[in-house]
Amino acid sequence: MALESACTLSTLLGHTFNVTELPDILALYQSLRVPRARRTRRRSEQMHDMCQLVEGSAQRERDKVLQDNKPRQGFPNPWADPEFQEWMWAFDARATAESAWEDFSFKKMKIQALKESGNGT
Repeated sequence: MALESACTLSTLLGHTFNVTELPDILALYQSLRVPRARRTRRRSEQMHDMCQLVEGSAQRERDKVLQDNKPRQGFPNPWADPEFQEWMWAFDARATAESAWEDFSFKKMKIQALKESGNGT
């Protein structure tokens, strides 16, 4: 996650030409990183809860599910969940940041054009 964040931030900062753009860049960075970090944290918490069961019926049920079922989307062990694996490891931080920057700069140019034409507020 730290490397993804560093790559995302450096990519976005690479498009910055003026210190006045930093608030927009940082807001864009947050909009990209927070949802991904939250999902990763939730899955990590689920993994923690699953692995920290005390001996008893819940632990035996967990063991049975993990032993008897093939990994699938939503599997209790996120590291065996193929959908989570794809989401986690196929993520391209640079491409995501570049795409977000393109969308952001297009919207910014559109707003500026509206203001200059007198149609903006």
